[in-house]
Amino acid sequence: MDLIKRAYLRIDPRSLGLFRILFGTVLIADLFDRWAWAADFYSNEGVLPNHNHLFILKDQAEVWSVFHSFSSEGEAHAAFLITLFFYACFTVGWYTRTFQAASLVALIGLCGRNVLTHSSGDSVAIALLAVTLFLPLGMRVSIDALRRSLREVDEKGPAELNDRSRPKTPEPAPSLAPLLVLGLLAVIHYGAASSENGETWKSGEAMYYALHVDRWTSGLGVALRDAGLSGILTPLVRYAPMLVVPLALVPVARPITRGLAILLMLVHGLTLGLLFTLGLYAWSLMAAAALLIPEEVWARRYGEPRRPIDVFYDGDCGVCLWSARLAKRLDWAGDITFHVNDPEELATYRTFDGDVEKAAKVADETMVVFDGDDVFTEHRAVQQVGRRAALIGPLFGILSWPGVWSLALFAYKRFSARRRDVSVALGLGACGIPIPKDDADEAASDEETPADVWGRRLGGLICTAGAALVVCVALAQTESRNPDTALKTGLSSNAKLVSLANYARVLGDWGVFAPDPPKENGALVVDATTNNDWNVDPITGWPPDLTLESPARARKGAMWMAYQANIADPDNASFRKEFRRYLTRGGHILDRKERDQGVKQLEVYWAKVPIPPPGEQRGEVELVKIFSQRGSLGGPKRRF
Repeated sequence: MDLIKRAYLRIDPRSLGLFRILFGTVLIADLFDRWAWAADFYSNEGVLPNHNHLFILKDQAEVWSVFHSFSSEGEAHAAFLITLFFYACFTVGWYTRTFQAASLVALIGLCGRNVLTHSSGDSVAIALLAVTLFLPLGMRVSIDALRRSLREVDEKGPAELNDRSRPKTPEPAPSLAPLLVLGLLAVIHYGAASSENGETWKSGEAMYYALHVDRWTSGLGVALRDAGLSGILTPLVRYAPMLVVPLALVPVARPITRGLAILLMLVHGLTLGLLFTLGLYAWSLMAAAALLIPEEVWARRYGEPRRPIDVFYDGDCGVCLWSARLAKRLDWAGDITFHVNDPEELATYRTFDGDVEKAAKVADETMVVFDGDDVFTEHRAVQQVGRRAALIGPLFGILSWPGVWSLALFAYKRFSARRRDVSVALGLGACGIPIPKDDADEAASDEETPADVWGRRLGGLICTAGAALVVCVALAQTESRNPDTALKTGLSSNAKLVSLANYARVLGDWGVFAPDPPKENGALVVDATTNNDWNVDPITGWPPDLTLESPARARKGAMWMAYQANIADPDNASFRKEFRRYLTRGGHILDRKERDQGVKQLEVYWAKVPIPPPGEQRGEVELVKIFSQRGSLGGPKRRF
């Protein structure tokens, strides 16, 4: 039973913490990509004002977005700043579940503000953020965990610091949520594989054609697309994800089987992330690989001490003691042994050769770290301690960089001279003991009451139900959007699940190149003429690329990639009026307040050219006119 529990019903809290950090970083990077286009996609001065979006969609789709509440460019920037705060708090694990829920609402809003910018990566990220809401992501490697640990164990000196017994970590509520996370990964991976079933996938040419579609191919993809790698990349992209979940479900030899599953996820994600511009898709799945790290790997990595060091700190400095308590919690392997800066004990080390006076002088000025026969002081000592910190240890290597070294030395000397005053100012007392408060809280009992037991059981049922709902929503939309999928569950007939999926933007379009990549290279080109006869594309700032000779100039990220392809679709003709208005106001480049930059006429084309089979020459470009405009549709124009 314990084997089943560890294999299917539990994810190591450290794996959850690592996932939270990686996934939060992915969300923050995506937010900054979107922020660059805040005026264009999230304000009424952009391609689609909020009221027009809601009016057009009133009878067409179920969409909700908190960003519909923000109209001006300034309001959009304020909304992005709030979202950044949510993401940052979630990433560092401060009130983790609260800010994860807030981040989920914000991400749904970002993806729902303009339906024409939606991509497969948005659905993947929302589904992962939603299903992991029912897992204890803040139990380890978080500010929440650090605060709980500092509150539960209040060390006063080296004896307590060197006691590596940990307080019993509260067990998460027993639930099926960890197994359902694997279920969601199976839905995403198998949903993609079953929808990518066209001729080019079977013939091994899919990646050749995908890499020749310039609007989503990165610079690295362009450099490698004629290198003859299609025969390797095509089966890798299609079949590697299909092995992830079966390997993850093997209950024995988990360091090996889970390691292979993680490797496949990382290779698949890096292939898509580096060769294409697909937004959140590849990077979200790569972050999810952390969820598969078994506890055996953590125990092996941070089990026995690897290279022990002795750390001497000032026992009369409150900040120094608090820093030692923090270092103990970051030192998962138990590499550090703590000592008070006792001159007589320091003098016993070879460095001081029994010179107590010399040891006393050093002890009064700096912390001291002994690593075998090597001795480190000042910021170098901080660096040696920091290198033992779990997960973030390598970051302390920057203290050796030129310039950073001098700055770190200056900062350490300034702090060292004032460390006791700083301790008192922070309420830590002159010797590390917190200044007493009038109303001290009584220590809470560790004994679990019947109410606690039933509360945990109820919490487990809620987590199971919530995670199951997310998986059912993903399954319903997968079947609804992909009639040929192998995942036949009948859930697509449930209108409430499909409606919830639409509102949450979990649209089930997991296959990014389904059923086949296009066999033609296409791009939206705007041919505008200003009052001073400047011929320019107001989206790119370059002359209109009507022959598709310079596609790199038109690469503006995943949002523009999706929007341009969707606005060219005749089914989305109702969205074109506001796009036309946006272009006549100058698009992203021109400022119509400058009379010479006013747009007097423009024509919008979808330029396309067949992708030639390997070894053949490219054909002629065909221009399909989307719309044209002479003069202005009116309306204000922001100033860049």
